[in-house]
Parts: sequence; C-alpha cells; structure tokens
Amino acid sequence: MTAEFFALALVAALNPKLLAIDLLLIENRRPRAMFLCLLLGGLAILIGALVGIPGASYLTALHNLITGKSSTATQIIAVVVFVIIDFGLIIIPFVFLELRPEATKALLKHTQDWLAGHALQLMATIAVLLGAYLAVSGLVRLS
Repeated sequence: MTAEFFALALVAALNPKLLAIDLLLIENRRPRAMFLCLLLGGLAILIGALVGIPGASYLTALHNLITGKSSTATQIIAVVVFVIIDFGLIIIPFVFLELRPEATKALLKHTQDWLAGHALQLMATIAVLLGAYLAVSGLVRLS
C-alpha cells in the first residue's frame, strides 16, 4: 500500500452522499441504530452498492493494487483498509454520536451549513488541486 493508495482512499471518503446520509441519520429518532445498520449493510455491500458506487478514485486505487506486485493477502487487507477509510464519513460520526450525541448533531449541522456557504470556493479549490495533480503526474509519466 503506497501513499497514493491512501490519498485515493481519502479522496473517495470525501463523498457528499455519505455526508448527506449522516445528516439524514442524525435526525432520526434512533440515530445510533440507524448508523449501525448502515455500517453493517455497507460492509455486507448491500447499502455500499447503492451509496458507494465506485468512483474514479476507488477504481484507480483498485487498479493500482491489482497491477502492483503485492501478495494476495496484502491485496485483501488493502481493500478492507480502503473500504474502512472510504466509510470514514459514516464511521467517525457514529463513534462520536456514541460519545457526544448533541455535540455531534450540532457539528454535522454546522458542517452542512458551512459547506453550503462555501460550495463555490470548495469546487474551485478541488478543481485546481486535481488539475495540478493531473498535470504533474502527466509530466512525470512523459519523462
């Protein structure tokens, strides 16, 4: 597992669908049970197939993993680690919901409001960073 693998896992974890699900679950009258069911379903791939349809970063990480020279055991562990990182936006709020329920609800709501207010700046920053990454990786491959 390389740094690129972990970077792709973190990019995949920044999934707006997962944040939206966090916000829906936190408003439920039994949010702990809902988070647990989502995690169990996601790890049993049922909900994961609906919510976490693989994006480019997921497929790229798997491609890099398969074309690498890692053993089968390492590849299996890497996929599990990737999925855990990818579900970070569900796992982390679930853990904090157990520890500090009201603060977690307030933070998720504040995060939603902040994201809505800064959407344009975030999209521009992501586009610039992605463009820079693609330009540099393209130049490296040319040389």
